[in-house]
Amino acid sequence: DVYNPKTVQATMGSVFRVAVYYTPLAPWLEQQHGNVHTYATALNGTPVKEVVKKSPSVILFGNESKGLSDQLLKLSDTVITIPKFEGVMNNRTESLNVAMSAAIICNEWRRDTV
Repeated sequence: DVYNPKTVQATMGSVFRVAVYYTPLAPWLEQQHGNVHTYATALNGTPVKEVVKKSPSVILFGNESKGLSDQLLKLSDTVITIPKFEGVMNNRTESLNVAMSAAIICNEWRRDTV
């Protein structure tokens, strides 16, 4: 919830400068099909560095323990993952929290589009 007190505090109130809309995600993705390219993050996807980034796009991040639902994975155009490299995702690392995963994916996205 974007209005959770911890979220509001973490954004130092900046959340109130952003338009926030709540909607059921699956029906919205179905409506956007063909207009927006949807990328889903999962452990078994194509490494983000190897993916052709399309615009406009949406990147879905799932729960840290359960990931994305099967329904959302089926509605996605491309499944992507963070490549395994020393220091981040290796055989000793079980998972990253969703904030860290989003930061890595967004950094790779920005790198390819700058």
